[in-house]
Amino acid sequence: DKPDLYSMWLLNIGYNLDLIWFDENGDVVYMVKDVPPCKSTFDMADCTYKNTEPAKYVIAATSGFIDKHRVNKDSRMSITSI
Repeated sequence: DKPDLYSMWLLNIGYNLDLIWFDENGDVVYMVKDVPPCKSTFDMADCTYKNTEPAKYVIAATSGFIDKHRVNKDSRMSITSI
């Protein structure tokens, strides 16, 4: 529950994803677009993605989300309900 560096291992995912990490204020701190899933457990090094700045939240969305919604380093996430 604290900002840190968090890895996303894309095993058993059937499609490419956009990954976006946010800090505790909802500001984008890191993102990667159109990342492919693992082909097998032996591909772990090639299909694990990790933010480079501490983040509290991460969103994994269908590939194309970042471009469609114009997400960039100046973007901010707003949580309206939990």
